[in-house]
Amino acid sequence: MGGFISIAFFSIIAGLIYSTIIYITIPYKIVNLKVAFGYLMGGAVAIAGVLGVHEAFPWWHTLAITMTTYLFDVSTTINLFYLQIEKFIQIGLLEEFMKLTVFILYGFIRSERGDNPIATMFYMMMISMGFGLVENLHYAIQSIGSQFPHPYQVLLIRSFTATIGHMVFGLIAGFWIALGRIPMGVYGRSWFDVVVNKRPKLRKWIYTGIGLIGATTFHGLYNFNVDTFAQASFGIIYLQLIVGVLAGGWCFKYLTKTHNKYRKKLNKRLKVSK
Repeated sequence: MGGFISIAFFSIIAGLIYSTIIYITIPYKIVNLKVAFGYLMGGAVAIAGVLGVHEAFPWWHTLAITMTTYLFDVSTTINLFYLQIEKFIQIGLLEEFMKLTVFILYGFIRSERGDNPIATMFYMMMISMGFGLVENLHYAIQSIGSQFPHPYQVLLIRSFTATIGHMVFGLIAGFWIALGRIPMGVYGRSWFDVVVNKRPKLRKWIYTGIGLIGATTFHGLYNFNVDTFAQASFGIIYLQLIVGVLAGGWCFKYLTKTHNKYRKKLNKRLKVSK
């Protein structure tokens, strides 16, 4: 029992530290900690959704090999195509879709209207983080009894790779979701602006879809690198994660700037109307 508690503790501690660092660096009192904890718990529900798909649709397990053998007959091409389908669609798309589904459902239940864009991005990150922490526990338990790797070795490696990865996946999706919820009036007048931005609901769902695609792509690329470059993948993965974390910081600043511009324009309109 004590061993399980220890493994569970080390499965979540790194993720909680990373989340705390981000929490203390964003504007004060924008994020509700109780709500954030609820989203963190929602990550476990997202994992249940992934397992449910595996159980309800057994063909999902063989999607990559089925498509590959149907389309190709060259061994090198088969391997490359197989890995892309498996990592980007079977794993990346399914996991990110389940995270997004839980995020939307929980947001609907708690009535997320009025959330600051920064909070929206943070809450999506917490969903993804919760998913990653339960995944840490799963892999650590799986390694019990094997000669290598040891459960704590698994957790140590994942603390600096997969845990940060899930955090970044959530930040990417959360940025686009939040951006799609900021009312228009602060962007350029491209064709996209003219057609989509006049329809707030359509714009919201398009941006949510972009967030899903972005998170799926980053997630799939992470998994693809692990299987393609073996031990050499760590250098590539660390570079990818560093870029992702830096991009996440930029996204927080951009959302803050964009939201502040909208509020200033809104205040000017209110003064004029008075």
